[in-house]
Amino acid sequence: MEKEIDCLTDCNAVCCRRGKQLELTPKEVESLRLVGTEILELIPPNLKSAQLFIRMVGSLRIEDYLEKGLGVYLFWSDCGNLDGNECSIYNNNGQRPEVCKDTKPGGITCAHYREIHS
Repeated sequence: MEKEIDCLTDCNAVCCRRGKQLELTPKEVESLRLVGTEILELIPPNLKSAQLFIRMVGSLRIEDYLEKGLGVYLFWSDCGNLDGNECSIYNNNGQRPEVCKDTKPGGITCAHYREIHS
């Protein structure tokens, strides 16, 4: 039987590793790039009210519902704030992107990222 993953003890910074996708604001993307994170834009920031985006990746149809101001980005490298499995931003200026503040270890968002990006 496979062991269940616990976001509090087994997180390993899963949401900010190379190959993961996150919904980010342009300001968050800029701050992550400033610390050396390589990020590719998959869906540009949504400048209108919340809307549905449909895109094709090969033969796979992906639907993304984006809130106003968010785009979809792919981490081409691990987050530049990572020091091993720990986020070093807590030791710097504390200016964490909002997506990080919203993704607490053991929280619903953490579990969601683990599920869709594992």
